Amino acid sequence: MKSSNFKQTALLAAKNASKVLLRYYGKKVIVKEKSNKTLVAKADLEANKAIIKTIKKHFPKHSILSEETGFEDNKSDYKWVIDPIDGTHNFLHGIPVFGISIALEYKNEIILGVLDFPVLCITAIAEKGKGAFLNGKRLKVSNKKNLNYSLILFEFSYSNRQAKLDYLAELQNKTIDFRNFGSAVYHLLLVANKRVGCCSWIFAC
Repeated sequence: MKSSNFKQTALLAAKNASKVLLRYYGKKVIVKEKSNKTLVAKADLEANKAIIKTIKKHFPKHSILSEETGFEDNKSDYKWVIDPIDGTHNFLHGIPVFGISIALEYKNEIILGVLDFPVLCITAIAEKGKGAFLNGKRLKVSNKKNLNYSLILFEFSYSNRQAKLDYLAELQNKTIDFRNFGSAVYHLLLVANKRVGCCSWIFAC
């Protein structure tokens, strides 16, 4: 099966989900609290549905793992892994830093990834053996050898919050700066695009 078919399906699924999110963005939406204290909106679920519908139209026998609806195991070597909104809290507050994340595994190895940020008009694609691209331009990480005067992105989610504060305290006197944009995939994209030196959840990477 041609990898281009996978890529086109992932891109189409992301764009279909983007249309859903843009319809809801900036408007009052129905919100529920999940068990991990994060929020899920009606927009998450509808975007999730749009992604799954697109994937099933082209690859009905593939398995699908979704953050919102769990694992649909079709005993396939192919598994799609999706998050309809990474940065839900930003989305709910009208902050444009949120994105759609879609990946494809083959025999437990990632072979394709697509990120789409609807409001920012950013689309990133990575394929095994072919590199990664942002709006058509090849991505390249920084070649900086140390973190002096670097910008580190810090994910400050609800879990292990004290450990994260302790880690920040250790770094407070070093010549580095921190940001938290509220979207893990956006952080990783900035690292891949050599905008920042590192992103960290609990420990430095």
